[in-house]
Amino acid sequence: MSVVAAGLAADFVEAAADPEVPAADLGVLAQELDAEVAAHPEAAQVVLPAIAPLLVEGEGAPLYITAVLVGGMVERGASPEPAAPLLGRVQVWLHDLAEGRSDPTSWINLDETWRAAVAVIGAWPEARAGMQDSLPDALAAARAHAGAAWLARLLAAPQERRLEVEVPARGATLAGRVTGVADLLQLAILVNHALGVALDPEVVACARGEGPQVLPRGVQLPWALGVPGEGEPPEHTSLPELFGLDELIRVVATPDGAPRQRPVGRAFATLRASLTLG
Repeated sequence: MSVVAAGLAADFVEAAADPEVPAADLGVLAQELDAEVAAHPEAAQVVLPAIAPLLVEGEGAPLYITAVLVGGMVERGASPEPAAPLLGRVQVWLHDLAEGRSDPTSWINLDETWRAAVAVIGAWPEARAGMQDSLPDALAAARAHAGAAWLARLLAAPQERRLEVEVPARGATLAGRVTGVADLLQLAILVNHALGVALDPEVVACARGEGPQVLPRGVQLPWALGVPGEGEPPEHTSLPELFGLDELIRVVATPDGAPRQRPVGRAFATLRASLTLG
């Protein structure tokens, strides 16, 4: 463990507690701390618990800068559990926005911290399950707040939902389960893989929520996915937009005679996805 990182974390917490320390100076300390943890990832197990109290007690710049630090560490693989206090506050802010309260504090706080919350919730299945009660608030607030919209999309992503893939060319309908898939393109990559298409392992890993969030190359998919009775929607349409929150997701896989290059990436860096077909 980096002794330097532990010292920098202590300096950051002390500075964050001092109202006389300018936000710019606190930001410099945060950059130094983040760089040290990036160079010594094992240090996150000490640094995150050390700075996590600021997610409860912090206001203004100390809260916002801490949230950025925490989100970055979690995206790089640190345990999200020390960041649990942030999620309780996010739930309160979402509820305030859903209720239409005029106090701008909740709006600003959510605007500065939602990216960190997305990283934490995506990396922590138990937290995503525990925050399902906040989905109605996130959906209501999404009409006016971009961060709430991303949180709603994350919370609405399927969790062990039933999947049916009709494959007319094979005269078959395959049943399975899907978890953590955010949009139709991500689903198409995983369905093509499940149907036996030999895809680049890095492409499949990206669709499963592993490795880089975006790859610098595209992929051709010989099976195109459509929705029964609706054809082929835009590839980045979210699954909740297409199928609502019902239990069953039904798609049709048809041969694509001229498969085009599709971008490879996923909406959520830390959200793991899985798909099985029988």
